[in-house]
Amino acid sequence: MKVSVDSIVITPPVGIPLAGNGRADSRSRGVHDELRANYIYIEESGEKLLFIGMDLLGLKKETCDRIKSAVFAKTGLAADRVHILCTHTHSGPNTMQIFKGFLTEQDLANCDQYLDWLVARVAEPVGGILQAAVDGRIGFGRDVVEGYSFCRRVILKNGECKMVFEEYDPAEIDHLTGPNGYPDMGIFLITDAEEIVRGILVYYTTHPAVVCGQDWLYSRDFIDRMTSDLQQRFGQDVVVLYANGAQGNLVAADPYKEFVTGWEEADRVGAGLAAGAIRIAERILTERRLTAVAPIRLAQRSVTLPVRSITKEDCKRAEEILRTPRNEVRLHGLDPKVEAESILEVANYPRVEEETIVSAISISDTLMITFPGEVFIEFALKLIQASPVPNTMIFGLADDYVGYIPTESAFVEGGYEVKTSICSSKFSPHAGRILVENCLNLMDEMCKIGS
Repeated sequence: MKVSVDSIVITPPVGIPLAGNGRADSRSRGVHDELRANYIYIEESGEKLLFIGMDLLGLKKETCDRIKSAVFAKTGLAADRVHILCTHTHSGPNTMQIFKGFLTEQDLANCDQYLDWLVARVAEPVGGILQAAVDGRIGFGRDVVEGYSFCRRVILKNGECKMVFEEYDPAEIDHLTGPNGYPDMGIFLITDAEEIVRGILVYYTTHPAVVCGQDWLYSRDFIDRMTSDLQQRFGQDVVVLYANGAQGNLVAADPYKEFVTGWEEADRVGAGLAAGAIRIAERILTERRLTAVAPIRLAQRSVTLPVRSITKEDCKRAEEILRTPRNEVRLHGLDPKVEAESILEVANYPRVEEETIVSAISISDTLMITFPGEVFIEFALKLIQASPVPNTMIFGLADDYVGYIPTESAFVEGGYEVKTSICSSKFSPHAGRILVENCLNLMDEMCKIGS
């Protein structure tokens, strides 16, 4: 087995709009910590696999495809061997024209210019990464890391659906709309032949929206503290790649406690996740659970999802909202102006369906299924429960960003994730069922490949 890792800075110039919240002036004003692109490359028996993890809210398939094409042009590494994972930090640049109603023409041009730079920047080191591959080992471990993954949707005793970042009395909670988090953590530990740690892929399912554009600064959110703690333990040159899960309705905030944000809270979450990752990594090393032989198998398929239809009543309500002046700073949730503009944008959307991509990746006795956006955890649990592979993980925000894919019951309950938005929630209520069916078929296909 050959392995290689790398990490580069992808922080934009100050002044690019932030993506994680809607406000009249979303332009960044400084850097709290550098945004990064992290690479983990594995080669086994001629099969090649490259993970690129980026501290961004998300990237649309078009941009991911541009990066993969640039990688292929430089290295010959096929697109299906490259998987792009976004951490979903809410303190990164606006890479998808989200909250477009607050952006000027110059803002949009600056965002496009950053994307052009990003494509070239991310592809540039891949040739060197492949050439630098050395004999290595890989080990997988998992454990439960409680306290940083919770359901963010509550139903009050009066029947109202509230998000954890909205005002409500925890004593008035009747029930949560879904599982109260998914605290499973998975670790891929990458070492050289002498079993010196070179890279760590950390899989966990929660929302990096603890700081959410705090002080208009670029930040990796809790991932920065998590990374620094892991590097302090295993070496400053260790590359840490954070792979998020199906975090569409999960956050790091306990719905039964006061909602806390800010830099100190991001440090608390990052330190807690790092402690869990260190525990798992040390177990892998102590128990000698590293292997120099880890077969790689890959499969992909396109998925077509239906765009929701907009009624005349929805359009009328949106027009009424836009007639009401608003100019507020909103760090969490969807500004009414943005929602209204999105409703009208979806109403005039030229397509009734959109195509995205899902993948199955098998490394030794682990299986990863990719989701192309912010999918509710219930869909991930269905796949994990149906999987014949005990170590199955769902990587969200992978190779595309299609927005939220809520459960059908969420559309009845209401709440933030089902609000119409061309960038974050534009699909019909049964889109999740279609996604799961395709992933189940992909899982079957993967099992046939391995048989």
